[in-house]
Amino acid sequence: MMIALRRCSALRLRTLRDAARTTSSSSSDFAGAHQSPVTEFLWRSREAAKKDEHSELGKYPVVPDGLLLKPPSATRTTVRYDFSKDSGLKDTYRNPWDFVRHGLLLEDLDALAGNTAAMHCSDGDSTTEGPMLVTASVDNVKMLNRLNMNNDLTLTGSVAWTGRSAMLIRMIMTDDTTNTKLMEAGFTFVARNREDPTKSAAINRLAPETAEEVELFETLQARDEQRKMDRKDQAALDEATKVTAAAVRSLLDQAHTLITMPSLVTDDSMLISQTRVENSLMCQPQQRNLSGRIFGGFLMRRAFELAFSACYLHGGSRPHFLELEKVVFVTPVVG
Repeated sequence: MMIALRRCSALRLRTLRDAARTTSSSSSDFAGAHQSPVTEFLWRSREAAKKDEHSELGKYPVVPDGLLLKPPSATRTTVRYDFSKDSGLKDTYRNPWDFVRHGLLLEDLDALAGNTAAMHCSDGDSTTEGPMLVTASVDNVKMLNRLNMNNDLTLTGSVAWTGRSAMLIRMIMTDDTTNTKLMEAGFTFVARNREDPTKSAAINRLAPETAEEVELFETLQARDEQRKMDRKDQAALDEATKVTAAAVRSLLDQAHTLITMPSLVTDDSMLISQTRVENSLMCQPQQRNLSGRIFGGFLMRRAFELAFSACYLHGGSRPHFLELEKVVFVTPVVG
């Protein structure tokens, strides 16, 4: 199933939101109404897809455990940012230097990954509730080229790997004008039992279709198996602990002079505590997701913007975002 965000040159930001609401309820209490235009569109599209879920009944093979076998193409999701035609949309996503707000894109990435995961887990019965899906981690967000806000951008996501109750959604952003790959991202979602969220829930299996999809699935499968082995290998864990402890001791030794004899330290050194910035916020109902919990994408955006500020203050000039290596949600995000 493909969800495409198409905009004609005459559309403004307000018109986009009005058009998106035609896919679902237009009530003001809809969670997506308080999000970015793309996230709102995705969430309304997810509601519409749920109502039309019965159209998939009998469409995919059933594996022995009663789950479905779906190809990545079945749930591939696409949205488009028509910046060249829509000045309102462009203004929503631009930062003070006329580049894209990467923090806001993190919200859209989480929403798009959530849509893709929900469609993969659907069973073809609109009367049943699928498992509770939560973002477990962001494995990587890598910028390959700078985003040009004068060009139209396309963001596509598809399921790249599935385990028993976990799946990885791979997303790619491209520049429609130059046909250049701009960004890659991987989000891991896990399925929980709705009656008992402490228990996992089995999800539909994945059937890669192309050679590239098969290779990616096998690579991710091998990585998952290695991760499980590493967790069980006590010797490897002990060695990693020793390496970490040695690195910490080295850093503490370097900081000792800064603390005890700061006059002997060169100007290019400072304590981590001197770069610290904080931001306390009260989460509001407008920051909820479709499950009524605090939207994980919102938290990632706030964390990114705080990190950007810390880097700006420390470096003295505008930083350039290159890569987000890992984000892990250690505890459930409640509403």
